Amino acid sequence: MFGRRFFRRRLLIIPAVLIGGAALAGFGFGGHGRCGGRNPERMERHMKSFLADHLEDLDATEAQQKEIQGIAAGLFGEAKALHAEREDMREQFLSFWDAESPDPKAVHAAVDARIEKLRAMAHKAADAGLQVHGVLNAQQRGQVSEAIRERTCGK
Repeated sequence: MFGRRFFRRRLLIIPAVLIGGAALAGFGFGGHGRCGGRNPERMERHMKSFLADHLEDLDATEAQQKEIQGIAAGLFGEAKALHAEREDMREQFLSFWDAESPDPKAVHAAVDARIEKLRAMAHKAADAGLQVHGVLNAQQRGQVSEAIRERTCGK
């Protein structure tokens, strides 16, 4: 009865979840394709369109839309920077693998450094979510909660 489009149009995932989740799941752009993944500019256009559509569904004021889009743009910019480091990280780990005898301390230090960057990004995403919470009114926040519950089958 309800198609995929219905749920996509009804679900507003706050910018922190949208962008933070993308950043953590695929360092910003998913892992589609063998090499290169998705185009960052295309992903940014998609994110802006997705966000504008769902803010419209919430009847967000122009001021709310601008503020939330600004929060999302800043967070997306940081996710993009994190993604840009992915190739260097991959090369670093390949150099460990190709070494005759990799230094375990260096390998673990590299893992820890990446985790710390991801942790910092997750905290920024959480802060962005808190900012968006403050921008939306109680009714709009309720609509977001309801849409998320519908999308996740009430879990």
